[in-house]
Order: sequence, then C-alpha cells, then structure tokens
Amino acid sequence: MTLRALCCLLCVLVLGLIGSAQGPSEPALPDASLYTCRWASTPPKIDGRADEPCWEHAATISNFRASWLATDPKSEPVASGQVDSGDSIPTEAKLVWDKEYLYVWAKLTDRDIQGTITQRDEQTWLDDCFELFLKPSKDRPGYYEFHVTPANTQMDLFIPQRVSKAYAIYKSADSFDFQSAVQVDGTLEDRTDIDRSWQVEFKIAWKDFHQTGGEPRPGDSWSYSFCRYA
Repeated sequence: MTLRALCCLLCVLVLGLIGSAQGPSEPALPDASLYTCRWASTPPKIDGRADEPCWEHAATISNFRASWLATDPKSEPVASGQVDSGDSIPTEAKLVWDKEYLYVWAKLTDRDIQGTITQRDEQTWLDDCFELFLKPSKDRPGYYEFHVTPANTQMDLFIPQRVSKAYAIYKSADSFDFQSAVQVDGTLEDRTDIDRSWQVEFKIAWKDFHQTGGEPRPGDSWSYSFCRYA
C-alpha cells in the first residue's frame, strides 16, 4: 500500500520438542508473551501455501497491533480497510521447526498489494513486507532480520550490535540459507483493482545462526518479533 505503516508483535519463541500437537480447531493465541514452536515431523514444501499437516498443528499468531490507527482520525486503516475494536490488523502467522530449519508462514490481508523492489537485500520495507526479527541469546547483543515482499524479494542480515547505519554496514556481510515463496490473491502494482491478501512461506537454516550459538536446544527460548509494513 502507498500508506507506510508498521504493525508488529513482540514475543518470546519457546523452542522444544512437543509430544502433543495443538489441533487446528483450537483458538488462536491471545495476547500472550510466549509462543511454543512445534516440531514438524514432515517439513513443509516452501510454496507459499500452508496446506501441510505441520501447519494445521501450529498455533496461530494473530494479535498484530498498530494502536495509533484507531485513535488518529487522520490515519487511514491498513490492509483490510478497517480496524476492529481491538485495534488489530488482519494478519496471521505460524512457526514450526525441525532439525535443519525454522519454518514460517503468514497471511496478510491487503487491499492494494505493492512490490516494486526486486534486488535482494535492498530496502524491502519500502514495499509491503513481512519481517521476522530473531534474538537467540540473552547474553549476546546480536540479532537477525529476515524480510520478504509480495514480489518474493528477500532481505536478510545479522546485526552483531546496535550501531549507527547498521543496515548499510551489515546488509551484505553474511549469506543465509533463506528460501521463500509467495502467493498473491490479487495483483501487484495495480492501483485500479482491489486485492485481497498475500501469503508468504519461508525457511531459515539453523546452521546460519552460528554467530549466536547455533541451533536451539529443546526448551530454549528465543526473543522474536513479527512485523508487517503495509
């Protein structure tokens, strides 16, 4: 969308081998501070569709927030054309994992889907964009960013510490096994129609987290944030 607004969810991701899966009929997570990332016995195909059994058993994250939109009469609501009484944005996300990868899926309601940036590691947040921030260690300052746009343009980087102009310094410093796919229900860059949503699915290899201690161990907790620009 042409209006640049950010909505996000800050949480703690609890990684561990879970013996009993949550069924798809159970409700989405409330405004909780913890999310249990469930084990994927069979990895999903990265095609932008959450139609594998592992996604059915993953809890849904849907409490994305952009609180200023409901209180500022000059602000146009983002994505769905309306903001409900809880100031939420119609966005859903899920995570699962296995020994090799962390898997992420999200569905973002959007009436005007924008995706002009095509070069990897450019300023993807200037388009519609879904982002994952991960901070594995409480003892180390480093954190990771992974972005995907509706054009399936990626941005990934590791920021070892907060410094001025960190994006420019670190955007090309590391390479990641980061694979993604997108499904668009609508059209990119057509201002004359009304779009509906886009889905994004991606995976990130645990081996690429070596700068913060590597892959998680059962029961570990990692801080994370999901964000969308629209």
